[in-house]
Amino acid sequence: NKYLLIIDDVTHERMLEKKLQQSEKRFRLLVQNGFDIIALNDAKGNITYCSGAMQTILGFDPAERTGKNMLDSAHALVHEEDAEKLKEMFETACKKPGEPVMAEFRLRRKDGSYRMMECICCNLLNDNAIEGIVTNYRDITERKQLERQKEEFISIASHELRTPVTSIKMAATMLDEMINERGLEKEGKIASQLNEQVDKFISLVTELLDFTRIASRQQQLQFVPCNINAIISEVLHELQATAKNHTIHFSAGNIPLVMADKLAIRQVCSNLISNAVKYSPAGTSIHIQTSSAHNGHVCVCVDDEGTGIPENMHGRIFERFFRLKAPNANNNNGLGLGLYIE
Repeated sequence: NKYLLIIDDVTHERMLEKKLQQSEKRFRLLVQNGFDIIALNDAKGNITYCSGAMQTILGFDPAERTGKNMLDSAHALVHEEDAEKLKEMFETACKKPGEPVMAEFRLRRKDGSYRMMECICCNLLNDNAIEGIVTNYRDITERKQLERQKEEFISIASHELRTPVTSIKMAATMLDEMINERGLEKEGKIASQLNEQVDKFISLVTELLDFTRIASRQQQLQFVPCNINAIISEVLHELQATAKNHTIHFSAGNIPLVMADKLAIRQVCSNLISNAVKYSPAGTSIHIQTSSAHNGHVCVCVDDEGTGIPENMHGRIFERFFRLKAPNANNNNGLGLGLYIE
């Protein structure tokens, strides 16, 4: 019986060992045949392992890259203009073990062309099973090209819309004035509604134009001394018509002038206050306060009684085209570009 038990124990161990080997083989096959490049680096940036996707995506045999230093300009594949991004990503990962760090940069193919890559780097040097810095490279070249095409289309469409909508606005304004002069109350309401809708349309077109200027890095900011209290007062004067159902309190603090682009900072203030009006219930109050902060900075606080933004959505509020569903909003117009543009 004792001998039988020993044989049984050995058989069980061999079965576990075989399963472990099969699991390891399956994992290696998954890594080797994955669509993303998976590489392992030491603390200095030397490549100790590279998956088979290196051949598919960049044209290099994995063996050609193993032993090379990803940060060394003599062997690095990163575009010289993006070298700092790669270096910063790697150094950040070294300082933050276990925390994923992301960056986008161009990598050179063996034929000399470049591919845009999305890279996630994670320091697992302290993990006894890995003992390295894992980097995952995903080819996003086609995705970036589609984004550029979309931005170009938006830019062209926005510019084409600007001229006719300006003419419509002029005609609507003249019509509104003519009707008011004749005292036609019913027709006057219709003309006012027309003017409001044209203003909303112009606002949407303007947002799209601002978005395309930022995307193409064509927006030039002119920094001049600005009085934030005066800018907020101007914005509140313009918002009187749309904020009739809210009580707005403005507490202007004793603040210094700030260096800013006047049009851009005005747009920021307008968007923050109009969002408070748009996303808080009718009949509620909105409080705006300015105060001095350290080092000559100015703090602008906008407080409303809306439902707010869920904590799990905080990371997306500056994302372009992202709009939070707000069923109780008074006015849900917009493209989700306001905070992105700011």
